[in-house]
Amino acid sequence: MLPNILHRLSQFSSPLKLFEYMACGIPVVASDIPVFREILTDERNAVLFEPDNPESLANSIKRIVDSPELAAKLASTAKKEAGSYTYIRRGEMMLDVIKDI
Repeated sequence: MLPNILHRLSQFSSPLKLFEYMACGIPVVASDIPVFREILTDERNAVLFEPDNPESLANSIKRIVDSPELAAKLASTAKKEAGSYTYIRRGEMMLDVIKDI
C-alpha cells in the first residue's frame, strides 16, 4: 500500500517501495497521484485511490480482498512490468539521453 498525500512529501512511502511491490508480485494499492500515474494504471497493474480520502483507500483494499482474481491479475501484470524499472534499465535510459546530447 502506498498512501501518499497529494502535493506533499509522504512519510509513508519511498518510490522504491513501488518497484519492490511490483517485482515481488504483490497487488499494489496506491494513491492516485501524478508520480504514480507515470507507472501505474488503475485496474491494469494497481488499484488507485483518491489521495487524502480514507474511505477511498478502504474501498480499494476491499476490492483487492474481495476479488482474488483481480488481485492476481494486477500482481502478475505489475511483476511483468517491473522489469522496465530496474537499475540497469534506468542506466540504459540515462545513457540514451547522454548520447542524444
